[in-house]
Parts: sequence; structure tokens; C-alpha cells
Amino acid sequence: MSEIEFTEQEKRKLKELANMDIIYPVPVVGRGLLDWCIHVCKFYNISVEEFKSPKRDKHLFRARVDFTHIILNYVQRYNGNQIAKFMNRDHTTILHQKRQKPFAAETIFIENNAS
Repeated sequence: MSEIEFTEQEKRKLKELANMDIIYPVPVVGRGLLDWCIHVCKFYNISVEEFKSPKRDKHLFRARVDFTHIILNYVQRYNGNQIAKFMNRDHTTILHQKRQKPFAAETIFIENNAS
């Protein structure tokens, strides 16, 4: 195999990218479901894949409950079916999460709405 040659500018850019603290991609639609999902995931220190996974761990449940409350109570642009589809869940799961007391939804919303 042959080696790939990079210019000095390309090397600098690659080093910058390697040193950046990027965990999640920038969502295409600002303040949409993915954007709020990323904020919740950062708060709970989980990945979006974990958030959407079928796992039922306590910290994942809490993250999903807070996400549901943020979207339904603060964002108010999406209905339960849209949220369920985004989360790879059934709409009855959203109904159940809606009845749960939020854990940190208000804190997450306030911290990320100021920016």
C-alpha cells in the first residue's frame, strides 16, 4: 500500500479536528428533536445510540422521561407519535413517560435555551 501525503495545511486541520472535543454531530434542524436529544444525552453522559436503544436502564429511562417532558411541555412542536417514532418506541411509551415526574427536564431546558 502506498502512503497518503498531506499538505501542511491539511496536517494542521487534521490536528485541530483530532483535538476538538466533539461528541455529537451538529443537528441539521436547530431546536428539533435531535438537537434536544443531544442536549439530554450530554446531560446524562450517554450516546444518542444508547438513548434510542431498547435498553431499560434507570439512567436511560430518566433521560427519556426528561426528553419527553422537554418536547411536550417546553418545545410544544411535536406530538406523542412523532416523539415515539424518533425514539424508536410505541406511542404508549410516551403516554407512560408523560405521567412520570421529570427528573431534570427544567434544568436541561434552562441550560440549553440560554444559548
